[in-house]
Amino acid sequence: MINQKLKLKNSPALLDEIKNVLKSVSFGSVEIYVQNSKVTQLTVRKILKTKYDIGEEDIQETIQINQKQSVDAQNRVLTKKKQ
Repeated sequence: MINQKLKLKNSPALLDEIKNVLKSVSFGSVEIYVQNSKVTQLTVRKILKTKYDIGEEDIQETIQINQKQSVDAQNRVLTKKKQ
């Protein structure tokens, strides 16, 4: 049906490729890019599900680390400017 409506050239090969891509994705998306009525690209985005819960302590620790890295980076810039 799709072959008749779209009149795809080499459609069996394209459809096989799309099927294989879809089989490889448990969670995620598949994007089909078309340019000048031709499929030019298949983009696969895989999503990895996790079961980890980030507690408030972990969030605060991450914020402190990020703030320290930011201050360190600013100090390096200031030190370079003084030289």
